[in-house]
Amino acid sequence: MIIRELRRISKDFGIPRRTSIIYDADAEQQPEEEIPDYPVHVFLSRDGYFKKITPLSLRMGSTQKFKPGDSLMWTSEASNADEILLFTDRSQVYPIKISDFADMKASLLGEYLPARLGMDDGENIICAVIPGDYSGTLVIAFANGKAIKLPMSVYVTKTNRRKLTGAYSSDSPAVSMLLLEGDAPLVFTTSDLRAVIVNSSLIAMKQTRTSQGISVVRLKARQSLARMELLDGSSITNKSRYRVRSIPAAGAILKQEDMFERQLSLDSQDAQ
Repeated sequence: MIIRELRRISKDFGIPRRTSIIYDADAEQQPEEEIPDYPVHVFLSRDGYFKKITPLSLRMGSTQKFKPGDSLMWTSEASNADEILLFTDRSQVYPIKISDFADMKASLLGEYLPARLGMDDGENIICAVIPGDYSGTLVIAFANGKAIKLPMSVYVTKTNRRKLTGAYSSDSPAVSMLLLEGDAPLVFTTSDLRAVIVNSSLIAMKQTRTSQGISVVRLKARQSLARMELLDGSSITNKSRYRVRSIPAAGAILKQEDMFERQLSLDSQDAQ
């Protein structure tokens, strides 16, 4: 009965095929457009303006222009063929291709990413990462004193997705993110100016992006974790004073000579 009905429908309503059937799909595929690969410098402001500048253009004019009240959040050397992952305070990550953006000059404001990416109202970029071949490890520190290590492979997508939700745990605000190629000593600083030096090998690796992580710093009442950074490049000189072999740890009060030279404002809780 089904066969008879289908034949009747085909006879009464059938129309000629408008598409062709390709039996050898590989032979019909068009080669992907080759992306020009050349060195660039990328800049991201705190308000979300993005610029891609060639080394030649940067030598001709290196003074970056920002809107009143805006400032530089992140900059890096890169390749035009690289991809950047932009993490936001809504536990989302937006992948962008540097090649999709036009070369600019330092005298321009740049492209406003929240509008370009269709970000949610009030959503802010807190970290930018160039993942390369996605073989590294991302360390995320949270305001509640916890931290987590995630393999960058958890952010690989097989389709060109506009954004990835559930990029990290939303149980506590993320205060810092670092991309590591191997284990390294890290400095955790609290809002009451205590510091702990922890090797990243002590932080457990997780495979689920939204895992809460483990406690690294024991916080006092009404205090929070304000910052995480690499020990190399920090202003810490008395390393043995803050180094611990097990976690969680309360840390030690920062001495004056170990304070950040630029007098870090812990209230801003900037993520790097």
